[in-house]
Amino acid sequence: MREVDALEVEADYRGPRLRFPLDAEQVLGMVRFFRGGGTLHYKYTIQLINHFTNAVGALPTLVETTVNEGERLAVVGDTHGQLQDLFSIFTINGTPDEKNRYLFNGDFVDRGDNGAEIVLTLFAFHLVYPTGCLLNRGNHEERSQNEAAGFLTEIRAKFSGHGVGDPGRANRVYEFFEVA
Repeated sequence: MREVDALEVEADYRGPRLRFPLDAEQVLGMVRFFRGGGTLHYKYTIQLINHFTNAVGALPTLVETTVNEGERLAVVGDTHGQLQDLFSIFTINGTPDEKNRYLFNGDFVDRGDNGAEIVLTLFAFHLVYPTGCLLNRGNHEERSQNEAAGFLTEIRAKFSGHGVGDPGRANRVYEFFEVA
């Protein structure tokens, strides 16, 4: 992680510059950047995935939740890389927080062009609101499915251009996603 933290971010990068621990304003800024078609910088992508992986590593395989009075829980499934669908859900229901909770039931990636942005958005919301954004993996978060259905291709297209002289960055991003 130290080598990623030490990476320089190119001066021409116009996206969010994440600081950890994340706060809601940073996540909303990232969402606005994604809405405009941006790709999060390699450094922040790896940092975000690492922070998420560390946060959920101690959780049990099965997490139970209850919905208390004054809270709501929206259950969402099968976004399949369709970022506009996620934005529509947030427009209709609001973004996740501790009272406006979500359970995302997997199949975040493949088929659409923005699986990475969906996963990064959900990871970020989970870091800020651990009980407000709950995530279950689906069959499209499995390695062989990702390699056959498009997520690997998406990651290579988005992250191969970052970092002159380091063509392996895209593969490292993919591996980080796979272990998260």
